[in-house]
Amino acid sequence: MRIAIVGCGLNSDYHLNFAKEYPGAEIVGIVDRDQEKARACADKHGIRAVFPGIQELVDAENPDVIHIVTPPRTHAALAREALARRCHVLIEKPLALDLQEATELYDLAERQGVRLCAMHNHFFDPCMARAHQLVREGMAGEIMNVESYYGLNTRIPAFREYPAPNVLPWLYTLPGGVYHDFMAHPLYVMLEYTGRPKELKVMKRSHGVLPRDLPDELKVVIDGERAFGTLTFSFAARPHLHFLRIYGSSMMVEVDFNTMTTVAHPQSRLPKAAQKATYNLSESSQRFSQTVSNVSNFLRGKLKPYHGMKLLIHRFYDAVQGGGEMPVTRDQALLVIETMDRIWEQLRPEPLTFDPVIPPSSTRAEKQRVLVTGGTGFLGKNVVRGLTQAGYQVRVLARKLSPIEGLRNGNVEIYFGDVADKASLAAAFEGVDLVVHAAAGTSGKKQDCEQGTLQGTRNVLELCEGRKVRKLVYISSCSVYGVTDCKTDQRVTEGSALERFPNRRGDYSASKQAAEDLVRWSLERSRFPAVILRP
Repeated sequence: MRIAIVGCGLNSDYHLNFAKEYPGAEIVGIVDRDQEKARACADKHGIRAVFPGIQELVDAENPDVIHIVTPPRTHAALAREALARRCHVLIEKPLALDLQEATELYDLAERQGVRLCAMHNHFFDPCMARAHQLVREGMAGEIMNVESYYGLNTRIPAFREYPAPNVLPWLYTLPGGVYHDFMAHPLYVMLEYTGRPKELKVMKRSHGVLPRDLPDELKVVIDGERAFGTLTFSFAARPHLHFLRIYGSSMMVEVDFNTMTTVAHPQSRLPKAAQKATYNLSESSQRFSQTVSNVSNFLRGKLKPYHGMKLLIHRFYDAVQGGGEMPVTRDQALLVIETMDRIWEQLRPEPLTFDPVIPPSSTRAEKQRVLVTGGTGFLGKNVVRGLTQAGYQVRVLARKLSPIEGLRNGNVEIYFGDVADKASLAAAFEGVDLVVHAAAGTSGKKQDCEQGTLQGTRNVLELCEGRKVRKLVYISSCSVYGVTDCKTDQRVTEGSALERFPNRRGDYSASKQAAEDLVRWSLERSRFPAVILRP
């Protein structure tokens, strides 16, 4: 079987590794618009060919199966192109942005005589398979209620890293907002037992975890054709749990996807006092034995991270080769998308807007206006507070996902942009007298330092000169000092030597020292007054 992967994002490694484990599978190509990223991925996995698009891939390699592992907005167009070339297609969740797109894809697949499948991988996790077997065999009795819980950590790159200066991560641009890319997971395991929702109600709340008070807690209550269902999606609660509870007339079954365990509590005929002990003993025994089994299987290579993904991929290949039943049917996939559409109708996620925030008193012409870049950071917020108290009119350049709530009550102008994006920075320079440049790339990553520190400083210097700014204060860092040459208990002063080998200290230190050089170069040419501070 000839297989190709479209997209070199976070999940591509799993798709590639699991595809290679299938008997007779051959990875014939990788597609990504970023050819450098595609080449790196191909070299890592020992794959010869990379392509910029599906057309080039199919013309050269004629794959049997194409995996779509790209952001959701691209799913429909890429899948449509692959299906039109009579390739079988496996798409990462969500299958499409809405029910219309998803239905059109399945209709096209049927006309072309090829198979289409959605990546509902958690339903194939071994812990979920054990629970489903209990339900299928009637051990749980009639299903009354299903509770699905999904907690997610927002401190991951997908929520925080800008793909380019002043460009939002794509998670925030989907119809369902930040919930859209993840909602399928807790939904498909629940809908399997509740059936299609006859009624659906959505409730939301914000605890300040997401930017701009976006709702970070979501609860969906449904009256399904077969059972009630409750879905909780939380970015705010800690720890980040992921579980499913199935309540039947004879048994309660709990699936913990994080610990990969399944606990069954059948109806007991023991006295209630005795059940208090046997319930805990039974649960402890089940969790302990399954944990030992999981560790053993993991060490022997029989259980892997994202094991359900592996099983789904291989069953999809089986269905393609043998014409058997799909691991995720058309009806199952479309029901998930249909229900997501209904959730978004009630959630009504508002798109983030980035118009400047101008308090009424900021128009007073007698005040000097100071632009502070990096004004939402720890040091920047204190600079803003001090300048405001000193009587300056303060304007802050804030990145689109930066926390601005603390600035709204301080008579501060807020402009949205990025120092590495000169156009957005230029807008913030309008009418500015003084500049405090505190923004920098702080992640320690080379690209972040080059863009946020070096390119950002270049842009600030050019605009200071072009807009005739009266003075620039550049906030550097004490990391530029050469501490490797310091003796024990030696005091570091402003006159101390700078680091002789800044690159050895890391990209942050090196970029800060290079940015200082840029400021000094402008200062030496008397383009405008400037001072460098090293807090």
